[in-house]
Amino acid sequence: MLSSFDVPKGSHFNSHLKAIQDMQAQLSQGHIDPLYETVFESMLARYTEIDAVVLACTELPLAINARNSPKPLIDPVQCQCEAAARFAFSNDLKASNLIRPFGLS
Repeated sequence: MLSSFDVPKGSHFNSHLKAIQDMQAQLSQGHIDPLYETVFESMLARYTEIDAVVLACTELPLAINARNSPKPLIDPVQCQCEAAARFAFSNDLKASNLIRPFGLS
């Protein structure tokens, strides 16, 4: 099993990284090709030793999601939004603590 800091190596990893970067560039321009789902599925199927995939780019969820991924996905934007909502609705939140850092009283 890989640790949280291990990154797969090898020629197929480098070609996959390049493919992901190319897809990300297209996705960021609004070009969503249904073929991207198939490409991601194929890539992820090769990494049998990983437990999950971090979608470390905001565009990647446009091409792969829980419906079409053979591995669990971690979407950092979703994680940040959920953490912000938990913080905002926590009992420890005090409006005065939010205002002071901005120089307001």
